[in-house]
Amino acid sequence: MTEPPEQTDNPYAIPTARLSKKLARPTEIVLASRGERLLAYVLDVLILSLAMFIGAMVGVIILVNTSQNPQVLFEYVIEQMNAPAPSLWAINILDKWVYLQVITPLVLYFLINGYLLQTRGQTLGKSLMSIAIIDKDSQEIPPISTILLRRYIPFNSMAIVNVVLQLLIFFSDVLSIFREDKRMLHDLAANTIVIKV
Repeated sequence: MTEPPEQTDNPYAIPTARLSKKLARPTEIVLASRGERLLAYVLDVLILSLAMFIGAMVGVIILVNTSQNPQVLFEYVIEQMNAPAPSLWAINILDKWVYLQVITPLVLYFLINGYLLQTRGQTLGKSLMSIAIIDKDSQEIPPISTILLRRYIPFNSMAIVNVVLQLLIFFSDVLSIFREDKRMLHDLAANTIVIKV
């Protein structure tokens, strides 16, 4: 909160006011360490996995309670769980289970983290680790559209196209953390950096 400027006889004098410490910006930006980024990622994966597990259980309970024949539903779910893993070279993008495996996690991820990403440049994991995403040039929180379209969706949706391609991109992205500036491929694509807050 600012105090009102002091009254002077000179109307052309430079106004003086004391600014609150809350408005002060850090003079130097400190990049998040590789360990902090890794731990934030692990926390995000654990939170998302828990949310997906709870969502799946709620879904099964709703389907069982609304199904005319719960036995048929159980048999279908067991059949899908015991089905052989898809080929590593391609995944059928017309398969409804692929959409559930890709779209459901993305929706849950952004339901959990969307507000924090928009307002603070953080996921829950990043918030717990006191690190945040900012634009490299403006040093402001990037718009949610930049975070989604450049940083997350391209790197997390490759499973629809090809599992091997997804693994190559994932490992290339992970190994890029060892660059001198600690920017990963998704940071380069979105022109972002991750800093301590």
